Amino acid sequence: DSGIGPLIQSTNDQETYQMTKEQILSIIKLLSALEAWSFANSHQLPKYLLEDLDVVVSTLTIEVLK
Repeated sequence: DSGIGPLIQSTNDQETYQMTKEQILSIIKLLSALEAWSFANSHQLPKYLLEDLDVVVSTLTIEVLK
């Protein structure tokens, strides 16, 4: 079990995406592990993916700290 759980809730025929702080932290840890693996195994991610990863992790971190 990844600990992420269901992320989609249906409300009034609309799908809303709500994540708990624990779910967000799980995603941050997963992305961090992916980045660490790529460096440890000499499989550097392309620059554009590293930049996207940085933006996503920063955005998720802000959400956790709210």
